[in-house]
Amino acid sequence: LVTSHLDEPYRMFTSRAEHRLFLRNDNVYTRLSVNFEKLLSKQQAQKIKTYMGTKEKISKNLKNRSIKNANAMQLLKRPETNINNYSNSSLKKLPFYNWASFEIETSIKYEGYIENEQERIKKLKSLEGLTIPKNFDFKKIKTLSNESTERLIKIKPENIGQASRIDGIRPTDLIALSSFVKNVSRET
Repeated sequence: LVTSHLDEPYRMFTSRAEHRLFLRNDNVYTRLSVNFEKLLSKQQAQKIKTYMGTKEKISKNLKNRSIKNANAMQLLKRPETNINNYSNSSLKKLPFYNWASFEIETSIKYEGYIENEQERIKKLKSLEGLTIPKNFDFKKIKTLSNESTERLIKIKPENIGQASRIDGIRPTDLIALSSFVKNVSRET
């Protein structure tokens, strides 16, 4: 079984966080809201419910607000726009308005990147069981970083799922590895 390990435990590399577009500090309450009743006290759970309610009201306002044949959510995708330009003053008085509006704006502005990340996740999940041939020469894959090549040679994962759990292996490396392994499989 191959799992992540820490060569340098004193260093944090946010660029290596798996699915980092989903693990933002601004969306922690939304992520917690899935199972929050099991994890939090009643007081904390009530705060999450209040936050989610505020977020829902802001989102609804943005969807219903149209300006020049576009709703405010579409306009927020533009870099020069700001959610406060489209929120009415009564919404700004809601509890957790600043946090909720920041999460909404960030999600809207990065929507394309988030969708790409979701597609990559689906693709990698479907390839997890793809077997890597024994004695596979990882050096043949020129698009792999030197670090990834070294780690793959050292650990020798049996499949793409195991390779994905090696620390330092990027999603792009996994896709390149998968493509190469598929091509090798077709040739044999």
